[in-house]
Amino acid sequence: MQQFAPTCDAPVDLATLNEMTGGDIEFAADLVDSYIGSSGELLRKIRDGFARGDRHELARAAHQLAGASANVYAAPLCELCSGLELGSTTATAAQLDQHIAGVAAELARVTDILANMVGDRASVSAHVAAP
Repeated sequence: MQQFAPTCDAPVDLATLNEMTGGDIEFAADLVDSYIGSSGELLRKIRDGFARGDRHELARAAHQLAGASANVYAAPLCELCSGLELGSTTATAAQLDQHIAGVAAELARVTDILANMVGDRASVSAHVAAP
């Protein structure tokens, strides 16, 4: 499995998220709340699929997490998940384990930023408008 590195450093493109939500604080907060709620479950499915040797389930959950991450403009995580999905059929168990650890670490960065953004709904517009 090829080492897959994200092409950008920022976990979330907050400016683009703001543009997509039209600056609507409640919409952005709802989107973020939904993402945070589902992303942990998807990571659990990835880990469960790996533990059971069910690479199809692992790939499906990685695909879903990639899509969800794209919806909140978390490009590095989206790229990592896509790489995990693509490599799920050919990678060794050790490579998959390493890649899953990278996805988990990046997901932690994304959820921290998004949770901080919606922690104070009054400051959401300031966070999503930041470059």
